[in-house]
Order: sequence, then structure tokens, then C-alpha cells
Amino acid sequence: METTLAAIDPNLKWYLTLIVMTLALVIGTVWASRVWNDLKGEAEGPLTDPNELMSPLEQAFAAGQMTKEEYLRIKESARLAGSAENDPDVPLPPKKARPDEPAPDPLD
Repeated sequence: METTLAAIDPNLKWYLTLIVMTLALVIGTVWASRVWNDLKGEAEGPLTDPNELMSPLEQAFAAGQMTKEEYLRIKESARLAGSAENDPDVPLPPKKARPDEPAPDPLD
């Protein structure tokens, strides 16, 4: 006599479907959480070292692809942004308004 899957358990198809749907739900929840955090801008791992970001700029400056004023301005912006993350008393540079929203009122 041949043994078939149906002979082992008549509800095997239902159990396999349940297992597949549960796995899909778990994987989908993890994926959705990662996408949500990415859209909100929350980093999972350690942030990039500012010196690592400055290396290509230093190379471009050394190659003559940017002026000294541009290089100093970018370096100062990076220094202010890095210190503002660590020190809440350091003011951030003002953000420019997006085209679809009005500019902030300077009197507020």
C-alpha cells in the first residue's frame, strides 16, 4: 500500500497554510518596521564618523575641484552639526523652507 501525505494527516494542507501565513506575517512585520524606521530617519546602527565623511571632500579640495572658501564652509557646517548633536545649547543653522510651505515668521 502506498503512503500518501493525505493518509498521514488529512488536515496537513491546512497546517502548512497556517505555517506559511504565520511566517509571512512575521517577515512582513519586520520588513515594515525597518521601512518605517528608515522613512522616519531613525538609524539602526552607529552613525557615520564625520572624519570619514570629510575624507572625499579633502581629496576634492586637494585635487583643486573646490575652492578654499567652499571647503572651509562645508567643514564648518559639519563641525557645527556634529557639536549640535552632542550639545543641545549649540544652535543649528536655520533650515530653508520647502517650496510647498511658507517661510517661518522671523518675529516668532
